[in-house]
Amino acid sequence: MILKQSLIDKLISLVDQYDRIILHRHINPDPDAIGSQLGLKAIIQTKFPDKTVLAAGKIGKGLEWLGQMDTVEKQDYEDALVIVLDTPIFERIDGNDKILNNPLIKIDHHLIVEHFADLEIVEIASSSTAELITKILMQAGSKLPLSPEAATYLYAGVAGDTGRFLHSNTTQATFEAVAYLMQHQADNTWINRKMNEFSLNELNFQSFAIAQIELFEAGVAAMTLKQADLIQRKISVEDTNAVTNIPGRLKEVLTWVIFIEKEDSYGEYRARIRSKGPNIHQVAIQFKGGGHEMASGANVYDEEEKNDLIDQMIQVNKEYLKNQVNP
Repeated sequence: MILKQSLIDKLISLVDQYDRIILHRHINPDPDAIGSQLGLKAIIQTKFPDKTVLAAGKIGKGLEWLGQMDTVEKQDYEDALVIVLDTPIFERIDGNDKILNNPLIKIDHHLIVEHFADLEIVEIASSSTAELITKILMQAGSKLPLSPEAATYLYAGVAGDTGRFLHSNTTQATFEAVAYLMQHQADNTWINRKMNEFSLNELNFQSFAIAQIELFEAGVAAMTLKQADLIQRKISVEDTNAVTNIPGRLKEVLTWVIFIEKEDSYGEYRARIRSKGPNIHQVAIQFKGGGHEMASGANVYDEEEKNDLIDQMIQVNKEYLKNQVNP
């Protein structure tokens, strides 16, 4: 899909107008959020070496290998342009309280939930925000040169959100974008090796997590991870990303949900919902969430809501299976 050239031109023009650019993304970042953020930082620095470009937000130990965030002070936001990446909802921006008075650009691949930026470049057909940024670069050509460093960051983002090209969001356009990154010397070998590495403690935790899988009718699976389980095993919430797709490897499972108990909120859970076919986004939005048709997040506040979410997933699966039999 060809992006509107006017949007790309406006993006470059806005960046050109400001001496300081601060890049934000969502809380609890994944490789796409970090890869897009640090990739775009490197791109802007290559194009505009005299500008100050800062990456804001917290990063967990599990992704420190990918790169580091900058220390951003309150005064840095004065007369600064803010670019928000991989975040469809203002509330989910890491550090959103600091950017209330700044001009904003949003670059994102999620379904549109709300409009909060002065310029928004959104393409839900992209597998990841990193893929979308790569498409912008491909279309901009020499206007936005791509360094090996930036290409490697963006490759990490694409690989992360596609499950290293196993998920259904991987398309021809995805591989075309990756080919462009490889042409610019993205270090895919290093990224894939780092994404595949686990400590012995993390591997033991995966064994524990597998034992928590519950199977329900119509191909629904659920896993519940409590804070006590994580603390006992010295596992962070970020570390649990490694088990998110494990239930989906069961051949009888169509959709699944991972319930992660929130810190200091007994009985409240963040839900990661995934699918091999049925549209689970419609379920997520019923539980203060959103995302994509095959991968969404939601929130539940007690055991009754947990069960309600599972029941809705069962109904979605039943309808999907019915349509598969009777198209």
